[in-house]
Amino acid sequence: MKILRKLGIICFLMVNLSAVSENSIFPDDMEAEEALFLRRIVEFWQEGEKVLVKKEIEKYLNEKDSTPLFDSLYAFLGEIYIEEKNYDKAIENYKKITNKDVKEQIFINYIQALYEEKRYEDLLEKEKDVPNFLNSSDRDIYYFLIADSYLKKASFSEKQEDKINFAKKAEEYFEKFEDKEKFLEALAETQDILKNYEQSAKYYLRLAEKNVDKKEIFLFKAALAFSQFDKEKSIDTFSRVIFIGKEKVQEASFNKMILLIEEKKFRDFILAREQLESNLNEKNKRLLNFLVGKSYFELKDYKKAKEYLKNFLEKKDNGKKALCSLDMLIVCAEEEKEEALFDYIIEKYEKNFSKEKNLPKIYFARALFYKKSGDFNKAKKDFETIEKNFTDFTNQDYMLETALFYYEREDYLTSRIKFKQFIDKYSDHKDILLCWQYLINSSLKMMDHIKEDQIVEAKNVLIKDIENYLQKTENKDLRIHLAKLKYENKDYDSALLELQIVFDKYKKAENDPEANLILSLCYKYKGELEKFCFFAEKALAFDIKNNLDILNIRLNLFNVYLDLSEKNKELSKNYLEKASEHLFSIHRLKKEIISLENIIWLGNYYYSKVKGYMEERWDADLDEKGEINDLCNRAISVLEDLKDDYQKNKVEAFFQLADLYGYKKEFEKKKNFLEDFIKKIFISKTQKGFNKKEKTNLLEKVYFELAMLFQKLNEREDAIKYFEKIIHLNKHSYYEKASILYLSRLDLLKIAKKDLNLNNSKVIKILSNLKNLKLNKNLKDEPIHLEAALDYIDLQYKIDKNEEKKLKLLIGVKEDFLSDKDLISKDYQLSKDLYPKKAKLVKAYLSFIDAEIDYTLAKLGKSDINKVENLYKDMISNNQVVSPYINKQIQKKLSNICLKKDENKKL
Repeated sequence: MKILRKLGIICFLMVNLSAVSENSIFPDDMEAEEALFLRRIVEFWQEGEKVLVKKEIEKYLNEKDSTPLFDSLYAFLGEIYIEEKNYDKAIENYKKITNKDVKEQIFINYIQALYEEKRYEDLLEKEKDVPNFLNSSDRDIYYFLIADSYLKKASFSEKQEDKINFAKKAEEYFEKFEDKEKFLEALAETQDILKNYEQSAKYYLRLAEKNVDKKEIFLFKAALAFSQFDKEKSIDTFSRVIFIGKEKVQEASFNKMILLIEEKKFRDFILAREQLESNLNEKNKRLLNFLVGKSYFELKDYKKAKEYLKNFLEKKDNGKKALCSLDMLIVCAEEEKEEALFDYIIEKYEKNFSKEKNLPKIYFARALFYKKSGDFNKAKKDFETIEKNFTDFTNQDYMLETALFYYEREDYLTSRIKFKQFIDKYSDHKDILLCWQYLINSSLKMMDHIKEDQIVEAKNVLIKDIENYLQKTENKDLRIHLAKLKYENKDYDSALLELQIVFDKYKKAENDPEANLILSLCYKYKGELEKFCFFAEKALAFDIKNNLDILNIRLNLFNVYLDLSEKNKELSKNYLEKASEHLFSIHRLKKEIISLENIIWLGNYYYSKVKGYMEERWDADLDEKGEINDLCNRAISVLEDLKDDYQKNKVEAFFQLADLYGYKKEFEKKKNFLEDFIKKIFISKTQKGFNKKEKTNLLEKVYFELAMLFQKLNEREDAIKYFEKIIHLNKHSYYEKASILYLSRLDLLKIAKKDLNLNNSKVIKILSNLKNLKLNKNLKDEPIHLEAALDYIDLQYKIDKNEEKKLKLLIGVKEDFLSDKDLISKDYQLSKDLYPKKAKLVKAYLSFIDAEIDYTLAKLGKSDINKVENLYKDMISNNQVVSPYINKQIQKKLSNICLKKDENKKL
């Protein structure tokens, strides 16, 4: 501020001088002396001799005790000292003034002198009462000096609280000005201190517009203010300062550089790099390399990041930023898979940061790099370096990775130790359960290499570890594993207790496949087989992910169900059904593990089911989508595994397979199979194990199967050939009797009607063979004998058409098959208890014979034809049509009856 009151004081002195010269109110000597003094200093002043004026006044004041002129002279001296900028002397003189009017005259200059001397405390003492003698102009000066003094105190204060309080007082006075434009800079500084950065930024921008010479300075300050609330505008404003390119260009470039990084504008930073670099000093240029490297790093351009970071480190390889650079280079090395870079980082670390905690982390990172690269020896070396030189390094990732490394390298002892250390150190780690599993697996793997007598002890140690862990926190999977270990140690009751805890604590555990499996096995070895089956079945049902040893479980279930079927006859059928299901499931998954004995058992089980169904009714047929057809397919899939290996103990299975082909009407396949069987057993010299008798028996059966097959296919000559082969074997077996019967029928088909008489030797032979079959009846071979007897009657009737004779023969046959008079008949009747199914069959045939007798009587006019018709129909409705033979005869008779009725109606 300029001194505004100097001329006013001089005018005041001039007035006093005039008063002294014109009036004689003082004594002559006094008036003359003082008048002379005053004229002298006035003339000195007018002549510009300010030094003389000052000396004259100081001499006068020193020599005189007191005069009315003292206050004015003090004021005059103060003005002179202010002009000399000796504000301290000016203040000294101003303070000696006692006259009220003079004080008012020099008040503004006095407080300005205090301001210039930075005696803000003294100045602010004048704030207590605003002088009412000040005009508006002086009042503005007064307000400014008070306001700016508070602002200066705010700037110098160290305590934040004082800063704010002083700035608020400054703001209070600045607000008193109507026209604030001339105080914009002070206002801006005040708002800065009060952290009203938005307002201070506006003031600085206005200052920049109004002051071209200081535009750069004010824009710089505006940018600093913007940085507190709008970093985008701050960056733009610093860019304007850089464009001006004067004294603030370096600071602006530095600040813009920092802001771009803070705002993560890494691409913008890289684009601005060249401009920034040209405006930075050498120190900040090194920093620029660091920040460019960091920017490329953040953008994941690790190749370029590496280049700039290494450049930075070559000029400054110590300090925090060097350390940060090395840490970023670790990631670059990992991403770029660059072994040399790892070596470079470790070299720098060991040179300048050997005591830093990050050094073992770098060895760890390089170990992981080697591990991923497959260089396990180098990885192991780094792990060993950490363990040896950095014993305090217990980073959880390192401890876990080290444990995993040794596990993967199959060093299970070290792995177990490491996992145990990790578990003890980081019991709350998110992967703690996995670590326990690895620890357990390590222990289990170790058991493969320990002596048998140490296995139980090793498991007990493992059990103890898990029990200790479960005392601290419950875990379903570990509890189940504990149960498994106890089961393996044959501590079944303890295992069951552990599983009970699991089921009590975890409702969903009841559906856990492993828990149910362990539970089932415990019950198995405790002898509670039904419980074993129940829980083993549950384990299989809930094993959606196929984690269990399904084959072993099913094999166990198969064996147990077989055992149960023998112990509980009432449920035997149910148990056998379940046993077969499990064995067949194994067959589908891995049939090679099933023993030959069990393969034969399974094939026989399904075959028996199919055969039972097929024999239940003479007209049984397989529905392609039916249950029996499915069983037939299963039986075939099982038995076909044996068909190329013709061993003695598999023979029954071969014939079962042939039957199954027949049931499926796969006649060509059945024929080829049987013919191949003959070649392998009777022609090939490589087959062993069959004696002559066994081979003959087998041959007879195969011949019969082939004969029946050709007969079904209506290939009569081939059928005759095989029936004759059987008869030539002369085995007196069922097959021979059946062959005689079927051959008789086939031979009969060859005889013309005109040749059907007793003079024909072929007819006599057929009758003789049929009679022999009837006489040598044997219940277990039925219906061979019954059909032979009926065929005999039918042939006799064809020869002579004698109804009476036929009736007599039918009655005779019925009586004969009911008789027990001779030994053969007695044995026949007694055998009915041994062969209930055959007895039932005989009963059906005898009913048919009764119907035939009535039919013959009706033809003789001795019975009602309607009654006969009903007899035949009753047999059909009562399921007494037990063979194709009976069915054919009944259908033929019903057709004849129908024709007869039609003829009668016409008559």
